[in-house]
Amino acid sequence: MNVNIRRQLSTLALLCTYPLLVMACGCATLKISGVQSAGLTDQLRQRNEEVTRKFEQNRDFAEFQAAWACWKRNDISGCEENLQRLLQRNPDHCDGRLLMADVCMDQNRPQAALEQAEHAVRTHPNDAGAKYAMALLLDLLGKSEAALAYYEQAAIAEPQNEVFVVGYRSAVEAREKTSGPADPMVPVANHSAGNVTPRQASPINPSAGSIDPAGFEAGVDVASISALIDSGVDALRRGELSEAIEYFREAADTAPDNPHIPAHAAVLALRLNQPALAVELLQPATRLSPGSAKIFRILGVAQYRLSHYKSSQVALQQALSLDKSSALAYFLMGCTLSKLGQSESAEAHFEQARMMHSRYAIRR
Repeated sequence: MNVNIRRQLSTLALLCTYPLLVMACGCATLKISGVQSAGLTDQLRQRNEEVTRKFEQNRDFAEFQAAWACWKRNDISGCEENLQRLLQRNPDHCDGRLLMADVCMDQNRPQAALEQAEHAVRTHPNDAGAKYAMALLLDLLGKSEAALAYYEQAAIAEPQNEVFVVGYRSAVEAREKTSGPADPMVPVANHSAGNVTPRQASPINPSAGSIDPAGFEAGVDVASISALIDSGVDALRRGELSEAIEYFREAADTAPDNPHIPAHAAVLALRLNQPALAVELLQPATRLSPGSAKIFRILGVAQYRLSHYKSSQVALQQALSLDKSSALAYFLMGCTLSKLGQSESAEAHFEQARMMHSRYAIRR
């Protein structure tokens, strides 16, 4: 028998005896192999789930970024299309809901915008940013009392976030200017306290442009001034910025030596998230009324909201030089100095504010 034939027969014999070898010594091997196979299957499944999850996250991120890019270049329809795809697949996407609220406001659909923001807050109850966005929207819709509660919740949730805290303080300041002092907020001296609950604001509905007649000279038509400011606020809510400016300026021109009018209009502009307008209204007033601490304090808030921290510092320094009794001015200066990297001086101002009023126990 030649060599090739012998090799073929040897191979055939080996193949024929393989089942016997398995039966003789392979049962345990098969059992172990089955366990290993099951483990590998679980690992593969988990890996597939992780890959899918990351893929969905990346797709959410890409679609939101595409929507945001459209929004920045004023392509509202493109923004809405991207958001609709995103929210259809992931209805609880927080940033997507909040951007859709902006889209709805741009399309003059305030109720739809409110529903979008409410969904974001409901599905992300611990997201301070969502609460702050809800506060801004409610302010824009003229629901100042409801907005104040959300400003406060955002500030309590993230007391180290100066934007949230200053936003809350601005809302409190605005409320005091239109309806008298608000109740102090529950102190938050200990960030880890678990029993801190937001103060419930009392239900009031002040007229947006109502002005306290005290401080006006006899013969000044305060009712007409209030009506002009009301018209300016209505124009802002419709998105008519230039029209609002005209109304506010006309109101200020009625009594140009009285700083209360531009201060009041600026506070209302801040409540409607228009800090640039507030600055525009207040800058002439700083020249006409250089002795008004109120003007400089509100200007400092507006500059802070625009992230113009050095300008905010200058305005607040002037406010404090004119009136050292304002705890809010010390607190705002602390926030501004913190942004400028002057931590020791910031802490000194925070401490001064806290000593003057317990509501400023919110600390960085």
